[in-house]
Amino acid sequence: MKNDWIIANINNPDFTAADFKNIGGFSLENTQLLPEEEYLKSDKILENPMFQNEQGQFSKSKFTDYYNK
Repeated sequence: MKNDWIIANINNPDFTAADFKNIGGFSLENTQLLPEEEYLKSDKILENPMFQNEQGQFSKSKFTDYYNK
């Protein structure tokens, strides 16, 4: 798979689904969404400030909420 939906959304928070399709070339055929557990192995997720708590530590609940949306 070429495109990862979670990573693309993190990197382009203002993009709409149409932007991903028109600008990024995303489609159902070339885009993936991994199981949540796979993302929890990634430093890109674990070190992302978006998913850190007030103490600067990774918050699984913040990521899970994002993933579920």
